[in-house]
Amino acid sequence: MLFLLGTAPVLVVFPHVQWWWPAVAVVMLGMQVLLVVAHLRISIGCVRFLWRAIAFSCWLLEVTMFAAWSPADADALQPWIWPLLPAGVMLLGLLMVTWKAIMWTIGIALAPIASALVVTGGVPDGVIHNTPLALTGVTLVLILTSVRTRLRQAFAAEAAARSSERRSALARAEAEQQRALARLVHDDVLAVLTAAMQLGGRIPEELRTEARAALAVLDRETPDADPDAALPTETATTQLAAHVRELAPAALVSAIAEPGTLPRHVVDAFGRALGEAVRNSVRHAGPAAIEVRITGTADRLEVVASDDGQGFDLGRVDPERLGVRESIVGRIDALRGGRARLTSVPGEGTRVVMTWQR
Repeated sequence: MLFLLGTAPVLVVFPHVQWWWPAVAVVMLGMQVLLVVAHLRISIGCVRFLWRAIAFSCWLLEVTMFAAWSPADADALQPWIWPLLPAGVMLLGLLMVTWKAIMWTIGIALAPIASALVVTGGVPDGVIHNTPLALTGVTLVLILTSVRTRLRQAFAAEAAARSSERRSALARAEAEQQRALARLVHDDVLAVLTAAMQLGGRIPEELRTEARAALAVLDRETPDADPDAALPTETATTQLAAHVRELAPAALVSAIAEPGTLPRHVVDAFGRALGEAVRNSVRHAGPAAIEVRITGTADRLEVVASDDGQGFDLGRVDPERLGVRESIVGRIDALRGGRARLTSVPGEGTRVVMTWQR
């Protein structure tokens, strides 16, 4: 609206000036209307071009006023030259660095004086008296450049915050990948190597079974399936039961499935945690002493694994050991809706209860 109010009075002097001067004024007015009506629909490059064109047109109209004016009395121009100034200088504060915008504002404000001196050889009193008022456009430029600077600082701070958030998310993802790799190595690779170190002579069938399971897990670490996909509850419970039988063929396994689906990533996490629990039982209690119950419904998955082995004192477990802290309890607790509890009493065996609730 400031553009329109500043330019509209120029239309009144059209009959008193040469044709090219009102033509420039009309083009300037048209550019202002285009900015007001279509600024949200045109590109930023086009907007910047219009800003520059309006500012240049303002300067051109100011510096050529006396050359285009027909009456001999130059003072008759006074009501119409000054309203053009705000329309031009306010855009300079958005286009240029502060000192350049100030210099251009001063140049536009002094343009009528230069025009009068060149064309008439003198400067009308009205122009001299109003020039200080025109120079106050410098204040408008300072305000706009200050606002622009603060907006740029705010945008830069927001961009830095987003970048920092992305870096933090990437760091968290990398840390989670490292933890997952540590669990994988501990659960499947290290377990096989440890067993191989403890056993001499002919490799027993139990070690071969565990090695095959470890290789299968390594193969599954780069799945083609979408981890966010869902599995039918019957498929999920069957897979978990089969995984137990791979590690402990003599274990007593029962699986109950109600109609529904379970998230694949939940089933995968349960499979790895259950595998670690079963391997611990095989090493410390023997395969015949293991019992596993698996229950899957549309909104819940529960796995209970127990043995009647020698058990252990949880308070004496090294916190740096991954078996209990990360591979079983930590893995399930990390799931949204997941919870794992491990109880063990020396001489009475160990029991692991893992649940997930949608």
